[in-house]
Amino acid sequence: MKSPKLQLYKGHLYIVLSSFGFSLVPLLAKFSLDSGMNAETMLTYRFIIAGGFFTLYSICNKIKLYTTMTTSLKLLGIGFLYALECTCFFTAFKYISPSIGELLFQITPIMVALTAYFVFKEKITLNVIIALLLTALGCILLIWEPSAHRTSLGIVIILIAVLLYTAYIIIGKQMLKNIDSIVVTTYITVGCGLFLLLYSLLSDKLMPINNPKIVSAIIVLALFSTIISILSFAMGLKLLGATNAVIISTLDPVFTVVLAYLFMDEKLSPIQILGGLLIIMSIVIIETKGSILKSVFKLPEKDKASEGKKTPTGYR
Repeated sequence: MKSPKLQLYKGHLYIVLSSFGFSLVPLLAKFSLDSGMNAETMLTYRFIIAGGFFTLYSICNKIKLYTTMTTSLKLLGIGFLYALECTCFFTAFKYISPSIGELLFQITPIMVALTAYFVFKEKITLNVIIALLLTALGCILLIWEPSAHRTSLGIVIILIAVLLYTAYIIIGKQMLKNIDSIVVTTYITVGCGLFLLLYSLLSDKLMPINNPKIVSAIIVLALFSTIISILSFAMGLKLLGATNAVIISTLDPVFTVVLAYLFMDEKLSPIQILGGLLIIMSIVIIETKGSILKSVFKLPEKDKASEGKKTPTGYR
């Protein structure tokens, strides 16, 4: 029998590994774009490699990939939506620093909660309001700094990516219930790869790769920041549960900020760091359904009817 403490330790390790992998995406994007590559080329190779891996993984593990035609089209359609989001997210780092872009992207859970309120008429709770206020203040502190490494265009593109990712989460939550996560991941990565390859060929944006550093960046992006990170998150999720996994995954922007400081000489001012911390706090509040606030301020327990309604998480 496996020790519960060992399982808990492994779960934490898996999520931290996953967060570290995802945190590299903004840095790899910045490096590749500054080196003359475009987002379409980098992402095409990323998802062709990842899609091929998950297809083989499913076959080797005898996971049934065939579904109904309707479900297959839904999955591929969501893959198309995700490809648009990834392209915007990746392109934004041509105009904005990895730290600021990654921290701004973290407002996605707030947008999901607001969409649920306005579109699906779900009740908006006190913890959502507090998280919204913290996010708004955090964003202001993050981008208002005169020395911030960002442009208005970079901020706009990141916010478009946030909106697309919000749509991806909401649609996925409604349409993909009771489908194996590996099946979903396989269809989405394959769909992304095929769409990006077709678009890149038709628009003549698929660039030749003759720089060994770019080849290395693609390998890290596809293998570590996609395949390993997705599998690690899935394994950690099973061992820790959704709430703990999401809380630990807020390390994503922390890793990005530290790595950008170490390898790109990118510095955030104290005001910007405070803004980033406020955004991260808002994520913890929204993803734990306010349980952190309740434990600190001794507030009444939440309505049991809301138990189990988790905001789905994805990958970049």
